[in-house]
Amino acid sequence: GIDPLHTNDIEEALYDTPFWKSGDLFISIKYLSAIIHYRPNQDKVIQVIKGPFWYQHDVDLHPDGSLTIFNNNTPNILGEVRSNVLKYDFQTKSFSVMFTSMNFITRAEGLHQILSDGAMLVESQRQGKLMLFDEKGDLLWSYTNVDSKKRKFTRAALSWASVIEDPDHISSIKKNIESLKCEN
Repeated sequence: GIDPLHTNDIEEALYDTPFWKSGDLFISIKYLSAIIHYRPNQDKVIQVIKGPFWYQHDVDLHPDGSLTIFNNNTPNILGEVRSNVLKYDFQTKSFSVMFTSMNFITRAEGLHQILSDGAMLVESQRQGKLMLFDEKGDLLWSYTNVDSKKRKFTRAALSWASVIEDPDHISSIKKNIESLKCEN
């Protein structure tokens, strides 16, 4: 049977805004096609966000007081439906499609990351594909994870890719790699 509370992602607020408090959780519930804004220190649901999305996956909070949602856009019907990334404005309680030029489909899973320059990394897990769009939504590059015979890997071909932009974090990773010693 279906797991009605199947959780795809939980995003923790790390800072306060007029719309959420540090420590609040935004829980993406797949089969309810809803984002639950939950405040653990009060054991209280603040808001249930439902909108023009189906079986959404990744949710991210932004300092401008918005929430972006990886929308699988997978209704319980057959047919080709395009996935997209939506932006939810807490002040106006409205949704907008980010980068309407994006063209990808992933019926389940998937994620997005908006970079500091406004570009967006999109991972279409079921397609085994990473795509980078510039700040206008134009595709800069894409990568499809295939084997030596150009066959796409099937289930979980890619999983939770991200771009690390923090120079200190990059330096720390490099130092950790350099300190590794392989044993034969």
